[in-house]
Amino acid sequence: MRGRPSRSHELPATTGRELAARVLFRVLDEDAWASPTLDAELSRAHLSPSENGRATDLVYGVLRVLPALEDAIDAHRPRRDPLEPFTLACMLCASYELLHTAEKPWAILDETVGLIRRMRAEGLSRFANAVLRKIAAARPEAPMRASRLVLPRWLEEHLALDLGAERARSFAGDRPVPPPITLRSRRERDAILTAIREARPDATLTLGALSEHAILTRGVGDPRRLPGFDRGDFVVMDEASQLVAEAVGAKSGERVLDACAGRGGKTLAMLDAMGAGGELVACDDHPEKLARMDDELRRLGHAPSKVARHAVDLSVGLGKLAVDSFDRVLVDAPCTGLGTVHRRPEILLRVGPEDVPRMQELQEQILARAAELVRPDGLLVYAVCSPTRAEGIGVVQALLSRGSFGRHARSFELLREPVGPIAPDDDGMIRLGPWCDPSASCDAFQIARLRRRR
Repeated sequence: MRGRPSRSHELPATTGRELAARVLFRVLDEDAWASPTLDAELSRAHLSPSENGRATDLVYGVLRVLPALEDAIDAHRPRRDPLEPFTLACMLCASYELLHTAEKPWAILDETVGLIRRMRAEGLSRFANAVLRKIAAARPEAPMRASRLVLPRWLEEHLALDLGAERARSFAGDRPVPPPITLRSRRERDAILTAIREARPDATLTLGALSEHAILTRGVGDPRRLPGFDRGDFVVMDEASQLVAEAVGAKSGERVLDACAGRGGKTLAMLDAMGAGGELVACDDHPEKLARMDDELRRLGHAPSKVARHAVDLSVGLGKLAVDSFDRVLVDAPCTGLGTVHRRPEILLRVGPEDVPRMQELQEQILARAAELVRPDGLLVYAVCSPTRAEGIGVVQALLSRGSFGRHARSFELLREPVGPIAPDDDGMIRLGPWCDPSASCDAFQIARLRRRR
């Protein structure tokens, strides 16, 4: 049976456990994204900081170890029929607390069973009670918070082959939970750091090791409420994304294209690098994303007209973009997003092994057309937030093996130069991830820099 719980679900949640169950219900049953769904429920509920923290830990904890929790539930129920979705969400929360926290079992079971009874039915609450009691009886003596990802077997195999054993262990291993909120400083970094420390003395702030603009924050709350946000002193941006923008090397006086701009995080980073001169163009196949850039441009002190924007699907054609017209082109291509699963573990619910070759085909189409736009001696930068070789070097090699693009013969060489402090691997790809980051919080990205020969 699919669908929402009873009408009492329309009222704000009264505890962190209830709120987490509602969010997970929507993630599992409606394909909602965890972060915006959680934020909306937290804003509606007005719970205490401790209950907000419980809800956040439960949502992301459950999603990180979901396969193991499902196995624990299945081991103690006689039938394998699909569980009613909201009941399952409640049981997953309870199982996570029983196996990974020091909460009292009776408190977990009492609230969970009562919630299912109130939201669903007496029979389902009795079933949940019986299963959860068996899980409680087998809980470890010292439950540990889940800081490792439990990955599906197909992805484990992919990572072992594509990253090697050491990097694969780093990717799925113990990492900070939750990941820090990372800022890209637009003013003097130490001054921003000092202002935030004065406003949030209990927060933890660390300078990023990969980007000279990065500040890693924990316990700061909503970054929009930090000092300097309204002045445009900083932008929320993952450190790996910052390095992607830096890899383009955009300069004043150049004509630069962000070919798959999305909401424009990297576009705005390149705009800062260009200063007052040059022309920056942003394209995406979703024009509504490009339109959302206006407010952020204004916050950062730019007129919206500073970035020219065009709705273009480069997998189909070039639209109004002229060939050989850009000094630098960034293709931050649509991908499986598997490199961000530590931050967005619900991706594992949406992506399967069949999606990797499907995305590779799309990426090859986009990169080949983007290559037509690069002037002689210009730079083409390709990036994906995925660690798979198919979506990385596989796409780059497909481009390099082609002798022509459209009606024009072109030749590119893969540059083997560092990006920031990160040197390329033997195949020329820059591979970012927790293995190169002292904080172990960096998402897994791949970057290739290709120079068009004259």
